[in-house]
Amino acid sequence: PELERLGSDLVVAKRVSLLDALTGFVLDLPCVATGGRIRAGPRRGLPTKPDDVWVVRGAGMRTKDGSRGDLFVRIIVDFPDTVPSDARPALAACLGGDPEAPTQPPPAAASSSSFVTDFFFPSAAKSETTKKHASAPTKPLLRASKAEVGALYDRGGRR
Repeated sequence: PELERLGSDLVVAKRVSLLDALTGFVLDLPCVATGGRIRAGPRRGLPTKPDDVWVVRGAGMRTKDGSRGDLFVRIIVDFPDTVPSDARPALAACLGGDPEAPTQPPPAAASSSSFVTDFFFPSAAKSETTKKHASAPTKPLLRASKAEVGALYDRGGRR
């Protein structure tokens, strides 16, 4: 399933490219309130980090008192498999850093399975595409606080 329910809140995982994570994006998200889809994205100029969790307030399930829970969106950033060695000066000019610094040896391979990956249901994020639009998104995507993410994990049950 694309969405997973945790009380009145919903969680979904979405993939974005590294370029989109750095420069902005708009996601096409399911919306239970309308039975359709909504577009949401972070403010311009606000980079997204791997495993950031963003929230769309009021886009979750209806509660007994008539209010709505939230939609939590875990962002999976797809990094390129390789970067041309001659790209370092251009990247350093944009991102900062020393364009002449020696490159480091590649890090040891890490396990791709983790609690976060398992918890946020990676099957929902396997073939997601990011859609860039010139117009502003219809819903703001806000960075979830560490407390909110911690509470979300606690409700989902740690292994």
